[in-house]
Amino acid sequence: MLSVLEIAKKIKGNRCEKLVKYTGQEYVISGANVGVGSFKIDIGSFQNKIKEINAVPKIMMTLDTNQYLLCQQAADLKDNPKLKDLCLRIRLMHIMAFSQLQALLSIPTPNEELGKQILEWTSQMNKLTSQSIDLLNPQPKVTYTEKKTPTKGPSPTIESPARKSHISVSKLKVESAIAEVMKYQDINEAQMQDALKTLKK
Repeated sequence: MLSVLEIAKKIKGNRCEKLVKYTGQEYVISGANVGVGSFKIDIGSFQNKIKEINAVPKIMMTLDTNQYLLCQQAADLKDNPKLKDLCLRIRLMHIMAFSQLQALLSIPTPNEELGKQILEWTSQMNKLTSQSIDLLNPQPKVTYTEKKTPTKGPSPTIESPARKSHISVSKLKVESAIAEVMKYQDINEAQMQDALKTLKK
């Protein structure tokens, strides 16, 4: 399986693109441009042996859509380096997820242990995609404050409300969930920082 730094080196300078295509129950991951390589998954051939495989296609498609949108969003965040880094970090983890899946499914004889590993991969990737959705669809939270007008005296003047807005993404929640998935993917913070530096050179 590739390291996060190897993936960063491979995707540096490449345009944003989707990786997953499917026909019926056959899914093709075209990951040559992101360092993963290309591989096929025939869901039908696994279904009788590993029931956990049924959850994989939906997660693959979500991961692919998110990594594509994160790539686009990062390109538009020149004035917000912290959020840009977070988008790049999570995109790298999405691509790493495909590398992990490829390694899991390369086991020649599907068995109960593989089912458990796919179940864990599914659980961790659901956490990852959940954080991506928060980042890609931030809902602005708006608070209005108005000054009270006097009950007596001259006619009150109407003042524009003071408006305060902020993105309702809980940074601590995102960072905590991301740290958990990084641990599952065997990525430490130093490795991630090296990968991010490579992308920004």
